[in-house]
Order: sequence, then C-alpha cells, then structure tokens
Amino acid sequence: MNALQSGQNLVIDKNTFDVNVMIHAGAVDLNDIDVSAYLLASNKKVRSDADFIFYNQPTSEANAVSLKAIDGGFAFTFDVSRMPADVTSVPITVAIHSSHAFSDVSNVTISVDNLFSFTPNNQSMSEKALILGEVYKHNDKWKFKASGMGFYGGLGPLAINYGVDVAGDPTEQPATTSVSLEKKIADNAPRLINLAKAATVSLEKNNLTQIKARVGFVLDCSGSMTRQFSSGHVQSVLDRIAVLATQFDDDMALDLWAFANKCKKCRM
Repeated sequence: MNALQSGQNLVIDKNTFDVNVMIHAGAVDLNDIDVSAYLLASNKKVRSDADFIFYNQPTSEANAVSLKAIDGGFAFTFDVSRMPADVTSVPITVAIHSSHAFSDVSNVTISVDNLFSFTPNNQSMSEKALILGEVYKHNDKWKFKASGMGFYGGLGPLAINYGVDVAGDPTEQPATTSVSLEKKIADNAPRLINLAKAATVSLEKNNLTQIKARVGFVLDCSGSMTRQFSSGHVQSVLDRIAVLATQFDDDMALDLWAFANKCKKCRM
C-alpha cells in the first residue's frame, strides 16, 4: 500500500471504494471519538444538513456515501457514480468529545481500499478535531488528498465550519437550547463540556431538544464487569447518559440502579 504524505493526492480509478479510518486510541476511549464526512459544493459548504454524514445520519442522498463501524475504527463506503453532480469534495474528519486532545491518541490512519494510506503526525496536536483528507473531483476524475490539519473545537464547531445548521430553525427551536445544555454542564460537570457539544449536535439534528423524559441507568457491578470498569468503558457510557439526563429530565437527575449480589437504587 502506498503511504502518502500530507498534501499528496492520487487518482481513485474506480467508482466504488471504501475509505477506512483506523484508530489506535491510546489514552482516549474509542467511544469518545467520532468520525464524520461532509458532501460539499463548490463553495466548500454542505448543500443541506442531509450532506452531514455521522453516527446519527450514516447515509447520504442516493447512498453515495455511507458510514459504518468496523473493528478498530470506521469505514465510509463511496459510490461516486451516485454522487450528486454539484458535490465536488468530501472531507473525512475525526473529533474527540472528551477532555483529551489528539496528542493523547496513539495514531489515526486513513486508507482508500488497498491503494494508499495516510497517517498524520498527531503527537504534539492540542486540537480536538482532525481533517484527515478529502475525496474530491478534479477534471471529471475523483482523487484523494491527504491533509492532517488540526481543527480547534469538537464535532459541533467542525460541522458549523462546513455549513451545517447545528442550531436548527430558530422559529421551531429556541437558540438558547444548546447554550442552556452546555451551560448546565459547564456549571455542574465542566469536564463533560465537549461531550455536551457533541450531544447538542445529535439532539438538534433529530429534533429532540424539547423532549422531557425521566432517564434511568442500570449498572451491572458484578465481577464479570471488572475489565469494563478498569478500561473506563463504563465511565464513558455513564458520562454520555448523564449529559442526556441533564437535557431531558426537568430536575437534571439520573435514576441509577446498581446490582451485583444485591441491588440498590441511587439518584444522581
């Protein structure tokens, strides 16, 4: 496989191909890392929010680009024969929504089938988002260009940079909604602020910001979960649920049941 350097580009001489993003997360929980792609017009903006491909919207118009999780990372499947005529480029990005930066990640590699790959130097990066590269059209041919450019902010600011309407329609969703959630988190659990920003994107995209609900979490504390606790996976899931409880529950509470040999109900 041909290893690219930042700025290099090569022609992709087929209509269908996979762009794989493999992540060796290091100190960062893989669950705290999101990948996304953006179908951009010539103005380098999405034509509509439907061109934002991420975990909550994994397929684009006409299945030109689709996202799925794979072992150790993620895969974007491209079919450029289905690509809308006014889409000229598709950047592939990765973002962290915990307190970590990309200097805490061991490495990230993006590859196009078995043709070529690119591994950016992220060891000194203080940014929380990374533009790995882009698939783009030039003289009626589709090419891939390696980037490796850092971007300050998480998934939300990155999406806004590409023209995604994260705030939604102000006539339907008050502009204070996302601010309110982030302010609650900043006041009560500041380490979760980047996770709150990512949650805001997902909630806004699915019109869930006005929903009120009681949130519960059932926690298995038996010995079989020891590895999940020590690896931080349980904490990562609990952090996500706590952010959603802050948004959905009118008293910002999370009902918690823990069980092993016995069970106990707690309230957070």
